[in-house]
Amino acid sequence: MDSHNFLLNFFTQFPQFSSNPFYVSGESYAGIYVPTLARQIMWGNKQNPSTAINLKGILVGNGVTDEMYDGNAYIPFIAGHSLIPDFLYTALQQSCDGEYWNATGQQCNDLMGEAGDLVSGLNIYDIYEPCYNGPSPSTKGQPIYNLWYRIRQRVRDSHNEANPGEDVPCIDSSRAAAWINQDSLRTAVHALPVSQIQWTICSDVISYDSLYSTVIPIHKELLENGYNILIYSGDVDMCVPNTGTEAWTESLALPVTDEWRPWMVDEQVAGYVRTYKGLTYATIKGSGHTVPEYKPPQALAFFSRFLAGQPL
Repeated sequence: MDSHNFLLNFFTQFPQFSSNPFYVSGESYAGIYVPTLARQIMWGNKQNPSTAINLKGILVGNGVTDEMYDGNAYIPFIAGHSLIPDFLYTALQQSCDGEYWNATGQQCNDLMGEAGDLVSGLNIYDIYEPCYNGPSPSTKGQPIYNLWYRIRQRVRDSHNEANPGEDVPCIDSSRAAAWINQDSLRTAVHALPVSQIQWTICSDVISYDSLYSTVIPIHKELLENGYNILIYSGDVDMCVPNTGTEAWTESLALPVTDEWRPWMVDEQVAGYVRTYKGLTYATIKGSGHTVPEYKPPQALAFFSRFLAGQPL
């Protein structure tokens, strides 16, 4: 609601932009707030056409979406990238019956702990990138440790109560903190001075509760009302794996308009894409959790093509 009110006030102050096509886009936990904001805009447009925002669609990258699909995605992901042996994956399938998120039984939990130990030293946001471990909690991600509990807890937090006071595993935010925590920058952007509040990559100042365990019904509502959706996924991200994203998009049972195929940038395979009526699902080959950061040319390509109404 607050974001919607901000947009209404923005277009009131800058009416010259009100006729432009408008898209909502984001990554990671934006998988929750992008579709919910888009739905709020849609509702507001219907209730008050005089202030309607020219919403055309949404883009979500490696987005938290549904606790079951997201939570069950990790074991197939790490198995598919040869991070655990086949015999362990087979044992997990048999013991957990595919319900890794709601694992029950001692054997299933023991095997999941074993799998977690095997991936504990990896960068959760890109399994092929180094895991940064600095000298102090203010400038580092967590040291190498059993990430499996944190992986599961991270998605649980995303769908229930956020846990923003924690460090982000494997991420060095010291340069960002040094830049943002300058009084000159705070003055330039009209923010509070450093003496009143310091920036950290995760803050425990805000208490936050999520209302949604899934936003799949919201995606369906947007599609039913004619909005276009691009769901994209960096395929080496262990935080919100593409295995879960592909599964929930397929669960919508939309008519397929263009079957699974590679999409290209500069005559090279940039990833794979499957197009449904109203929704496009695309992977970005070799990209971690935040695609524009890891693969800028590919991100610009799919972003530009989607906005232009062209196939990837």
